[in-house]
Amino acid sequence: MLVEDPEADVAGAMLHPDTREPQIVEVLKDRIEYHVLDPAVEADLEAIRALHHGDPQPAGRDEADTTWLIAFTDDAGPVQYFSYDRPTRTGSFLFSSRPELSRYHLARMEPFSFKARDGLTIHGYVTFPPTAGGKACRRCLTCTAGRRPATCGAGAPRRSGWPTGATCPSR
Repeated sequence: MLVEDPEADVAGAMLHPDTREPQIVEVLKDRIEYHVLDPAVEADLEAIRALHHGDPQPAGRDEADTTWLIAFTDDAGPVQYFSYDRPTRTGSFLFSSRPELSRYHLARMEPFSFKARDGLTIHGYVTFPPTAGGKACRRCLTCTAGRRPATCGAGAPRRSGWPTGATCPSR
């Protein structure tokens, strides 16, 4: 066992391009947690995390393993791509996946968690409109059971006027 977490599954891993040994393992909770298994990339991860406030995802490497392509995911913006130079531990912005979104103030997701009846921790996210300031407002809940949305009652999406999968508007 290389990485274990009592609350979440492994969400991804960065493998060495030649040996295919795992170097960094990702666990998704409130945000992605990175577990460095190979000390040779620990300083690289620290330098990459300093480039952008989002969660870095390695998207590619050159053959010499000196230049990495890093995609930063951000809950309130588009994916931002950076080139990372390992020898100098510096990065440079390349492009945004959806530059038109930069004109808007997008709402951030706020993580929450609770204990289920079986004792396991359930992690989720809530997003409030930027104008609500985190205060109570009308909301909908999308429950998922694997890949299919579950509803809070038979036919709830049709009766409520919410799209399929978005159910239980507060009253």
